[in-house]
Amino acid sequence: MGNAFLSTCSCNQFSCAAPTSPWSSKDYRFCGSCPSFLEGAWHHSCTHCAPTGTELQVTCPNAWEACDVFVFVHSHCGGETNGGLPYNLLGEDWVAGSCGPKFCLSFNATCQTPTNNSVVQPGDTHIRWTMTLFHKQWQGGDMITVPQLASETMYFTMMIKEGSWCADKTEAECLLEPGLCKWDATATSCNAVVCPAPAPGPPPPAVPPTCCDVAPGVESGNCSATEITSVCNFNLPVC
Repeated sequence: MGNAFLSTCSCNQFSCAAPTSPWSSKDYRFCGSCPSFLEGAWHHSCTHCAPTGTELQVTCPNAWEACDVFVFVHSHCGGETNGGLPYNLLGEDWVAGSCGPKFCLSFNATCQTPTNNSVVQPGDTHIRWTMTLFHKQWQGGDMITVPQLASETMYFTMMIKEGSWCADKTEAECLLEPGLCKWDATATSCNAVVCPAPAPGPPPPAVPPTCCDVAPGVESGNCSATEITSVCNFNLPVC
């Protein structure tokens, strides 16, 4: 892995009961629904943007049968801040899913008052930004690689969890496996299934819409920015 990029990164076990921050230098946190398969995963969190050309590599432990690797990417019309990851991950056989957690700011940062109807977990706000989840399996001892970033990247984060190698399992073994392995009777194969693929979006309009609800820093391309710069649908109260 790139030593310069990782010099201020941390690695901690993730829990939905006390979700960590995807980007530890900012007052953002995972929020919204939290899939149970992320419990106990090792979460790699960094305090800064990843520069163009960064390529992440880490070895799946030899003692593990497999590694389930999850990369979460936030994309938005505010600019090319996702490093080309959505396109490149799919090109390297990562599977996209729609069930990953979102990220949000604290109540203090948004001048909101908690209400029972606006949160899923304590501390959540209704101001949240979506991330697409990408998943891929590696066998124990394999080198895990994330595609080289095509541009400076602001909002992506990664989790690695001990898993079971689904591809070689028989139907009986697959059905008994408590992890992500699911039996596909049509293809007569055992596959790792995380969550439904994202729904296809509508065709692009003839006139591009105004870029609204941009995550902090994305619109300006400023990695250290924490202010919300575009809040078309958030209707923030005045502090």
